[in-house]
Amino acid sequence: MADIEKNIQGENRWRSSTDSPTATGFVVMGLTLMLFSFNRAHLVTFGDNWLASVLFYGGGLQILAGLYEWTRRCVFGAVAFTSFGFFWLSLIALFLSPMVGWSGEHRLVALACYLIFWGLFSGLLFMGTLNQPRATRLPFALFSFFLLLEAASLMTGVSWVRFAAHLAGISCGGLLVLLALRHRWAAAGAPVRKRCRADS
Repeated sequence: MADIEKNIQGENRWRSSTDSPTATGFVVMGLTLMLFSFNRAHLVTFGDNWLASVLFYGGGLQILAGLYEWTRRCVFGAVAFTSFGFFWLSLIALFLSPMVGWSGEHRLVALACYLIFWGLFSGLLFMGTLNQPRATRLPFALFSFFLLLEAASLMTGVSWVRFAAHLAGISCGGLLVLLALRHRWAAAGAPVRKRCRADS
């Protein structure tokens, strides 16, 4: 019985250190942002394929990561991932709205205001990470900067502002992917380092 309890405790410690949805949420957020920015900047043309990727990958999987964060009682991660998951879903709906006749006369201005709102929200999340390492703070700051630049490009129609916004989106997405890989490597190596210290 003691051996069984010891194995269960060891398995729970291993899951708590390696089975974290944070890395998944950052990867999904980063790759979706890079895909969106590459397509909008016309650096790579995906056609309508990017809509499906953003819908199911950027929206659905990120919401699942946020719900998993909630089961782990990580309120900040749950709020961030689920919010941005629904943000991608709503953004797809806004892009598809002209096809069904839902867009109004001032569609671009309304979309810009919508992006400004989410940019301010991302800025609030950035303020919530001020006591975290720089690698955790920077993605939220860059995402907020990207959304505000994207809103400015919609309002002004200036090409270089739009290119700067998408360049910021690509940079932010790449940083999020690197941060997720760093988090995964650190979590996967934690039990090994702990065992090595115990053996020494």
